[in-house]
Amino acid sequence: MAKSNYSIKDVYNEIFKINNYFYKGEKGQLILDEQHGSIHKYCNDGNTTGNGKCDNDYLKMASSGVIHLLTNLKKYGLENDKLAEYAILWLSYKLNENQKYINTKLNDFYNSYIDTNEFYNNNIKDNDLTYKKIIDNNRDLMDIKEISKFNDPFGILLTLYYVINQKYWKCTTYSDYPQKFVNQFNVLNNDPKNIEKSSYNKLLSRLSDDYKNLKKIYHDKVKSCDFPDLPPLSPQKSSVEKSVDSPGKGVEQTLGESPEGTSSSSSILNTVIPGLSAFFAIPVFLGVAYKVNNKELKTIILYKTSNPNIKDLYKEIFTIDNYFGEDNTGQLKVNTQHTSIDKYCHSWRNSGKGNCDCYFQLASCGFIYLLENLKKYGLDDDKLAEYAILWLSYKLNTAPDGCGMNLVNFYTEYIEKNNYYNEKIKDNGSTTYKGIIDKKKDLMNMNNNEISKFNDMFYTLFFSYFVIDYNNFECASYLKFANQFVKYFQELNNDSNNIKDSLFNQILSTLSNDYNNLKNIYENKSCEISPIPKLNPKSPVENSGQ
Repeated sequence: MAKSNYSIKDVYNEIFKINNYFYKGEKGQLILDEQHGSIHKYCNDGNTTGNGKCDNDYLKMASSGVIHLLTNLKKYGLENDKLAEYAILWLSYKLNENQKYINTKLNDFYNSYIDTNEFYNNNIKDNDLTYKKIIDNNRDLMDIKEISKFNDPFGILLTLYYVINQKYWKCTTYSDYPQKFVNQFNVLNNDPKNIEKSSYNKLLSRLSDDYKNLKKIYHDKVKSCDFPDLPPLSPQKSSVEKSVDSPGKGVEQTLGESPEGTSSSSSILNTVIPGLSAFFAIPVFLGVAYKVNNKELKTIILYKTSNPNIKDLYKEIFTIDNYFGEDNTGQLKVNTQHTSIDKYCHSWRNSGKGNCDCYFQLASCGFIYLLENLKKYGLDDDKLAEYAILWLSYKLNTAPDGCGMNLVNFYTEYIEKNNYYNEKIKDNGSTTYKGIIDKKKDLMNMNNNEISKFNDMFYTLFFSYFVIDYNNFECASYLKFANQFVKYFQELNNDSNNIKDSLFNQILSTLSNDYNNLKNIYENKSCEISPIPKLNPKSPVENSGQ
């Protein structure tokens, strides 16, 4: 193969995105991003019902995810060995993400879920090679008994490569992760299994190179970013390799077979944002300075019930917000996995393809898509409109061309002219989404400087509600977001526009209630976050006298 010119940042973003397609929830339930039906594409292997679904089987999804990852990484021009390295690193990471499968032998997984999956034997389009052959040529990587030790540093790289892509990225976000990576690298570098030319050394070298590349990317953006140097690789001489890393024992070696093998089930493994388990995510495109991945940020959709749940509501907002945005160069980026947002764009297209042409068209489509998805939570129409308009204000202000845009003008240009807003809502014979918005159009008539004051508060809420469901949630990592909310709230509570019964006060009250609900959820996880003071609106008389 010719020399590759792929972007390692794009490779990690692709891995991060696929990692978010499915994962194990806090209560052990399988959580799927229903927008990513493609994860089922490679599950029709004779052991399923034949409908192309993975039957809610975590291991079948992991197998489908491996070939999905190989297929998507192939377009970046990686050499086959590197394709296999990243796919096997991710497979180990994904299995260890679910406590139930920590002790899964990679070779047993291969025999049960790769060797028997017909899709692995399909020829790759550009030649007669198969994905099974790519894996088979690197089966030695599956023989590494200690491969789970690579999960945490691999997860750190996933997170850091993800957050650097965000337009309003800050160097201080996950500022402790580079040092954590270096600490873990030192342990792996000094491990007796780190032997010249061994499979173990090959993977460690890969992570070392990717960290150094990441450091350069960060320093190119902000010279002051604190990325400690890695020491040079120091493998032992290969003369001892056979006694330490015998390839003949590969089939019998397991993940987590010894205490060392399970040592990497730390919080980092489960809290790196999957996917940002999105983009994201996907890549996920986030809109304010401190908006970061995650599970990783995981961009997920939970199986919902019909009961209103403020936590699920905010996570729905977070998910839809990640469908499109502008990157740090000002280029419009759309998560092509979420094509459902395009179905409301037909009114601008003569071709009938349903693709939106610009950021504002996407915002309009996202607006109605959000209304449609929030409706299932049983919100009354006023609340439905309130959350949707808050998101719209926030989303418009995340694009430089949208900053300061009058919501009324946006309504006239992009809502009134979109015929989907006038369609009847399925569960109601007469109501339309335009009718719901029109009843709360007074919110859009607010001074743009007033409503935009809520953008940062609103973001901190939907991000904080999103991360609460991470496995092994780390309270300390997210306290700063709660503290930021309290700071914003205090400023707005004392704002001259906070007048009793005003629209400003109405929105502030909603966000206040949602924060107090969040506080209760966090406290149930033994995470104490700062309280907010009581609402203190001015009376109309008091305000007029100022």
